[in-house]
Formats: sequence, C-alpha cells, structure tokens
Amino acid sequence: MMTPLRFEQLYQDEWTELEGLLDQAGGRRRGTPASTSGARLAALYRRACEQLALARARSYPAYIVDRLERLTTRAHQLIYRRRELGLTQLKDLIARDLPRAVRANLPYVTTATAVFIVPTLVLGVLVYWQPELILSVVDSDTASSFEEMYSPTAASIGRVREASTDWMMFGFYIRNNISVAFQCYAGGLFAGLGTLFFLAYNGAFGGAMAGFLTARGLSSTFYSFVATHAAFEITAIVIAGAAGLRMGHALLAP
Repeated sequence: MMTPLRFEQLYQDEWTELEGLLDQAGGRRRGTPASTSGARLAALYRRACEQLALARARSYPAYIVDRLERLTTRAHQLIYRRRELGLTQLKDLIARDLPRAVRANLPYVTTATAVFIVPTLVLGVLVYWQPELILSVVDSDTASSFEEMYSPTAASIGRVREASTDWMMFGFYIRNNISVAFQCYAGGLFAGLGTLFFLAYNGAFGGAMAGFLTARGLSSTFYSFVATHAAFEITAIVIAGAAGLRMGHALLAP
C-alpha cells in the first residue's frame, strides 16, 4: 500500500495547481489572467475527489484529508454555484450545449441508434411479409386497436380508445414518450443491459406495428401521423438511451 508521504509527493503538484486555478477563478490573486481553464479545473476537481476518497479509506493523516476536503469544497462551490435561469441559457442549451454533448458522446449515440433501428427494420420487414407474426409481438386486441386508430374512417387518426379528447390524447403520448425515454436512461443502472433491452424492445414494437399497418393498407394514415412525431420522439429516446449506455459503461469502467 502507498505510504502517506508517497501519496502526498505524488499528487502535491496537482493540489497546488488546483489551488492556483481556484484562486485565479475567484479573483484572489492580482495580476493573473481573467480567464481560467474550466476543463482543467474540472479534471483536477474530479481527481481530488478520488484522492480524498482514497485518503479517507486508507486513514491517511488528518492534514492530508483536511487539505483535500478544503480543495474539493471550494471547487464544488465554484463549479456548481447557482446561476440564474433565462432565455439566453435555454438558447445556449438547445443551440450549443446539447449538440456539443451529442458529438462528444457519439459512440454511445451511434450504438443506441443501431440498437433501436435494427430491430425496427427487421421486424418491420418480417411482419410486412407475414402479417400474422404481429401476434408474436402483441395480442390480437392490441393489433385490432392499432388498426382502428389508423383507419381512414377513424374520427381522429392515432387516438387511443382511452382518450376521448385531443387534450387527453396529447397527455397520453407525452406520458408514454417520457416513460419510454426514462426507461432507456434508467436502464443504464443495470450495467447498460436495461438500456439495450428497452431500446431493442421499443424498436421491435414500432417496427412490427409499422409492418402490420403497412400490410393492412394503412400506410398513408400511419406514416403521415408518425412523420409529425417521430423526429422528436425517436431522437429523444435514442439520446436517453445513449445517456443510459454511458452511465452503464461508467459503472463497469469507472
């Protein structure tokens, strides 16, 4: 096991650098640049948190633990300090932060997309050529319900039987989509296996329904309805799944 002296010598330069960045960011030093490397400060903060956990677990001397506690507390207060919400931050989130996060996590997004799309296409083609296969995905009542929802004679295309008004139908789809997205994200807690399951299941379900309704001659009503929703809903599900996969990966390889 590493001795306290060796531990301190090994990480002393990082602690000094973190202290300097915190002083610089807080304006406590005169003559220092106004800008501070946020990425470097955040990286040193994460490492200091890890080092603090090690120091506590190994019962290192109190002065080492106290120093790391002061550093991590100051860094936490600086990084996570409360900021006022506003339209500018919302615009930045949509136009800059979210696209940047998606690009930074492209491997997870690509994997989530493939896990969702491949079952969609496979089940869609299979059920289109053999519509009776829909019964291996849903029961006959559910299949009939979807056929009724997208019938050209339906009073309102895409309305479920439980929804008697447009507002109820709107609420149903919002609740359903949020539930699916949350399942795909929270499934990451099971080492990502839950995320993979929910992505594949929802992709297979949607593909099977698309193939069945297309085979039944309802493609015009079904796809016109889906086109107005899928761009947002499927994108949200895939991004939630990507976040779940990243969380699951972090659990396996911290």
